[in-house]
Amino acid sequence: MRDNLWIGHAGFILTGIANTLLGPILPILSLRWTMSDAQAGRLFAAEFVGAMVGTILSSRFMPSLGCRRTAALGLFLTAVGVAALCASDPKAGLASIFCLGLGLGISIPATNLWITLAEPERSAAAANLLNASWCLGAAASAPLVLMLARHFSFGATLLAVAIPVALIAAVSAIEREKIRPREVNAVMMQSDSSRHAGSRRAFIVLITILIFFYVGSETGIGGWVTTYATRLNLLSASTIGLAQSTFYGALLIGRLIAPLVLRKTRAPRLILFGLGIAAAGMVLSVAASRALPVLVGLFIVGVGFAPVFPTTVATFSDRLGSDSIRVAGSVFTFGYVGAATIPFAMGQVSERFHALRYGMLLALGCIFVLLAVQTRIIGQLHHRGSSNS
Repeated sequence: MRDNLWIGHAGFILTGIANTLLGPILPILSLRWTMSDAQAGRLFAAEFVGAMVGTILSSRFMPSLGCRRTAALGLFLTAVGVAALCASDPKAGLASIFCLGLGLGISIPATNLWITLAEPERSAAAANLLNASWCLGAAASAPLVLMLARHFSFGATLLAVAIPVALIAAVSAIEREKIRPREVNAVMMQSDSSRHAGSRRAFIVLITILIFFYVGSETGIGGWVTTYATRLNLLSASTIGLAQSTFYGALLIGRLIAPLVLRKTRAPRLILFGLGIAAAGMVLSVAASRALPVLVGLFIVGVGFAPVFPTTVATFSDRLGSDSIRVAGSVFTFGYVGAATIPFAMGQVSERFHALRYGMLLALGCIFVLLAVQTRIIGQLHHRGSSNS
């Protein structure tokens, strides 16, 4: 891989592991820190509040440090956050989780820009391959971490994740490169704004709502699924990680096959179709009480969810053109808001009704909201296409 881009992909595999680490270790942390579901939900909030702050900071660091070194800084903070989880005090644990999220928020946008700017002639393909690397790490996270936890201490397990992240951070920091900002056609932006200002604002609001509920739902399902399988006694202690790896493995498979489906289906319709599949899978997972149908349902949810985020980004870019560069930061920050609040709300609902199944039902409700929002987006895009013809 030219220009040492393999470093970015290696970092993103590790980022996928760190990004989903809280799910498989949540039962361990709950026992160590004697936490209720509501208290455990605060850990998700701490992680993604940190990620929100990190995303904002990344835009300040990249012009001076360059994408590669900004990514290295984020990876270093991620490694520190993971290693510090050895703390036995819940308050120190919250700070560690915040540091982990801060590092993820800094490194993820910086790595995406590093890879896409390095290959401008194939930036979309490069970004898809990069995020497939993230899915690979996310799918491997639960079985890898739980396997290490069975054979080694909890602290050694965390260090086994933190040390490779720190090493990749060191390798990433060796070279420096500057961001070359893309030119924006101001004339086209002004013309489009004057003719379609109201429609554009409505579209941006709808995309923001969709990003909020999608990222929150994906994070909530992926984060709580290991605990959900544990509560239902669906899997043995040696195979409990299958629940999370099934979900993220399905995301990986779905994102690999989505480009083939897009040859025959328009992007907005693929998003709607995927959300419908995810809703059906979530119904199966919530209604079932045996391991196989629950896992099948999770796999279906993952496949359905797979094309939603990257295809939404493409729809957003196609609709706004060059102006998407200006508004993307404020829109996609709401993904972290969703990631901070929806898993937390799932924990609160579980605590209120004394069953995590009700927390998973909240995620199903979010998918129905997504279906309604995407239907509205398709209607608006169709109306705009008709008015332009």
